[in-house]
Amino acid sequence: MLEDVVPDWDVLRNLTYKYVYENFGREGLLKYYRHMANSDFYKDVIDNVKKEGLKGVKRYWENSSADDGTSYNQKLTRDKYSLEVNNCMAFKHFRDKKEKPFEMFCDYCMVVNSVIADKSNLFYELKKCDKKGKCKHIFYRKAELESTS
Repeated sequence: MLEDVVPDWDVLRNLTYKYVYENFGREGLLKYYRHMANSDFYKDVIDNVKKEGLKGVKRYWENSSADDGTSYNQKLTRDKYSLEVNNCMAFKHFRDKKEKPFEMFCDYCMVVNSVIADKSNLFYELKKCDKKGKCKHIFYRKAELESTS
């Protein structure tokens, strides 16, 4: 895990996002997020989700959250995976380091999840985000959405 190499990984990400925003604006930051989401860093995740569908999304979040200690609730059904984050570990790090989270820090997860979903024939929705470490993400099977439209 990157935190083993760079102990203040979340603080470094926070400063990077802020720098990109201040120098290239909101669209520049969103472009950076999309670039990261489409990079080799997420290639295995996307490949697994393409193969496993919603189960792959669940496994991805279980693996990444187990690594950092994030507290969450999840529910997987045939057509939907929901993840409710109760305490995002990045925000714990910010509190511990007395670091103010950059206002668009949480948008990174939204963009990454959207790219994973788009490339895996799923639909993604961010249901809530308090920008303090609590959020709710939902992934749907597209076939299910199309049949109810």
